[in-house]
Amino acid sequence: MPDSSAPRDRSRPDEPLRLFIAIELPAEVRAALVRLQDRLKALDRERAIRWTGIDGVHLTLKFLGDTPAARLAAIEAGLRDAAARRGPFAL
Repeated sequence: MPDSSAPRDRSRPDEPLRLFIAIELPAEVRAALVRLQDRLKALDRERAIRWTGIDGVHLTLKFLGDTPAARLAAIEAGLRDAAARRGPFAL
């Protein structure tokens, strides 16, 4: 999935995309993370930490980095093929 923090023009195949392979977390895991984050925020009295919103939280499996946009379709197809050969897993 492309990094949503940097929108890019996908019509330019020569422009690299900052890519990573990630899974979204189940609702109960996200809720637990929100509770933990709220407790940790209370300890950050000097506001020294910049906290990530829960919408941006995921589990990165592999960081691909700057990847030519022209490779995106092949990467997506490879991931779909790999996922189709595996069953669901518990997190």
